[in-house]
Amino acid sequence: QRTAAGGMPPGTSRMSGMPQSRTGFGRDTATGRPMTSNRAAGYSAAPKKTNGLFDPMKQGEASAKPLEKKTELSPEEKLREMEKEIHRLVEQSAITRENGNVREALEKAKEAGKKERQLCRLREQQNLLDQLNVDLTYAVCLNLAIQHQANDNDNEALTIYTQIVKNKQYPFSGRFRVNMGNIYFKQEKWTAAIKMYRMALDQIPNNVQAIRFKIMRNIGHAFFKMHQFPDAIDSYENLLMHGGQHLDFMTGFNLILCYYALGDKDKMKSGFLKLLNIDQVGLEDFDEDELDMPDAAIGGATKDNTLEGDDALREDVKRRQREAARFIVNAANLIGPVMDKTPVAGYDW
Repeated sequence: QRTAAGGMPPGTSRMSGMPQSRTGFGRDTATGRPMTSNRAAGYSAAPKKTNGLFDPMKQGEASAKPLEKKTELSPEEKLREMEKEIHRLVEQSAITRENGNVREALEKAKEAGKKERQLCRLREQQNLLDQLNVDLTYAVCLNLAIQHQANDNDNEALTIYTQIVKNKQYPFSGRFRVNMGNIYFKQEKWTAAIKMYRMALDQIPNNVQAIRFKIMRNIGHAFFKMHQFPDAIDSYENLLMHGGQHLDFMTGFNLILCYYALGDKDKMKSGFLKLLNIDQVGLEDFDEDELDMPDAAIGGATKDNTLEGDDALREDVKRRQREAARFIVNAANLIGPVMDKTPVAGYDW
């Protein structure tokens, strides 16, 4: 009710049309919504996913397209694949030779060499000479030479070895003159073998004593074959350094033969004592009673011993021990009759 002045009645407020309570139960008749709400204006709750996955970018609404396969390799990728194939052939060749099939190993080595030459030509054509893999070429050539040597193709092996040792890009290639010396030794070309061994010896550093002594032993064997006993003695006596730890029974026996050929009784005695003092790894706890068994009996019992627990390593130890005993007995039979005035006195010594 308005007053005569047109104002509101006394005691009333301009907000009288609004709800008097702020508890939210009063409603606006115009909008029909509560005064307070738990819904933000202009936003609606996202619909619940049936699978329960959080996917704000809605990537799961459309199925993902499968990845497209590369239709063709780039030239560089093709070259890398060829390199991997060559590596596989070289490894297979070495494994095949280790398994005893030397012919198949040689064929795989030849195939690897053919593919490697093809790879080099392709890189030259594509002006990729900076990507030439020298180590791969080194491995392929060396493997091919080794496989030729295993198949007794001595001339082909020597040709490849010569190319390797003359190439300064190949590290430590001079050491493979030992392989060339072994081929000449097998061909009974003693002088050429000694030359290769000595050239290889110059490439071996002094701190690698084991390899140096093995090369010296080979030089001594070559001189021994040539009946140049003083030179053979010089090479063999190098093995007596460091307490004779690099001396083996065959070399010790050959040294005694050289002393015997020169008639040096004192050296024969010292050489025989050194032969007795040679130690070999794995022979310390060997049963000496087995040495008295004849070879036929030992060979017949090999199968039974293996069944009882003897493995291939123990069989190898037995073989080396029998070989050592044979060298010692032969040396005693050789020098016994000439060591003293009578053979009996020599054997007693």
